[in-house]
Amino acid sequence: MKKGFLILLILIFIFVGIYGTSYFLKLKRAEQKLNDALLLISEGNHKSAIEKLKEIIASSEYPIVKAAATYILGDAYERNQEYTKSIETHQSLISDPRLTEKGKWHVQSVLSLSRMYRQGVSSITPQKTELLHTYLESLIDTVKEENVREQSGQSLEEELKDIVDYLLKQSFSLSIQDLSYEELLVSLQTELGLLLLQEKKYERAESILSRLDAPLARFGLARLYLETGQERKGISLLEDLLQYDNTGKIKSYYITAVFYYAENLYSKKDYSEAVPLFMKIIEREKDTEYSESSLYYVAMYHYRSKTYTDSIKYIDRILSNAVLTKDEEAHLLKGYIYYDRRDFIQALKVFHNFLSKYPYSERAKTAYEWKAMCERSLKYLG
Repeated sequence: MKKGFLILLILIFIFVGIYGTSYFLKLKRAEQKLNDALLLISEGNHKSAIEKLKEIIASSEYPIVKAAATYILGDAYERNQEYTKSIETHQSLISDPRLTEKGKWHVQSVLSLSRMYRQGVSSITPQKTELLHTYLESLIDTVKEENVREQSGQSLEEELKDIVDYLLKQSFSLSIQDLSYEELLVSLQTELGLLLLQEKKYERAESILSRLDAPLARFGLARLYLETGQERKGISLLEDLLQYDNTGKIKSYYITAVFYYAENLYSKKDYSEAVPLFMKIIEREKDTEYSESSLYYVAMYHYRSKTYTDSIKYIDRILSNAVLTKDEEAHLLKGYIYYDRRDFIQALKVFHNFLSKYPYSERAKTAYEWKAMCERSLKYLG
């Protein structure tokens, strides 16, 4: 057995020596062109990358090159917001058996298609959605089998085939890599969970997403909790995910979720739960409408609790920042506080300043009324 195996290895090396030089040279040229295209994409020059990739696909005779180039072309079209062409390109890769045998690029194309459908860049019928579910589930089963096979060892025939594949591919090195079976499995399961979440099939989505530790899956699970009335669990999970937030998208989603949950609690007079949530926004967010409104809610809470010094502290932060959405209300609230403290002179100054600054405000009538009250109080109460 060992002697026969060695003879086969020698024959393989002879074959590669004769055939391989030309193959590797062509593969190396294709690799360079693909890496050039990837560099253009990273620089945002998508149109030039698209032209280069189309040229590579048209000129290359090797499926391993065509498969990678087709996936990258579909990705470039998507980045350039040419969604119809992106979908057509990914579909061409998935439907070509010569390309699906070479690497796992076609699985990444399925993931891209599902993501685009989920994000609404292309319409999809309920029937096609079900087909996509079935296809994703089928790919998950296939990838699971391949992952088990890869980890459990191979037969002699499979080992020989892999040796040949390795020798023919060893010079093909892209700056973007095909995913491993384990990585693909997580990506496929995550995408299926997110697709089910989009369709509000919460039970099935949760059963998938709750078993995964990938950040995108956990983000999907957080969304699921928020959509199903489990706000505390959703917010807690989003807080854990902030460490992975390189784009600011998780933080933006987190701030929005926390604000509306806190606002709902505040409207129910559940101040002990609402105020700490508003404080989370104030600590993490500066000079936005969410932080401005959170400052105002906290100032109102302290006003109602008669902790006036704290209320004025938050009011002054509202009036000193660059956001203007709550300035009028904060001015009036400051006047109310001084009036309640029986500091009628300071209250009168605040309402006078309000009328000078906002003479045409719809709140001007209120300011006039309170200004008059201050004047009467000074006259009769001193």
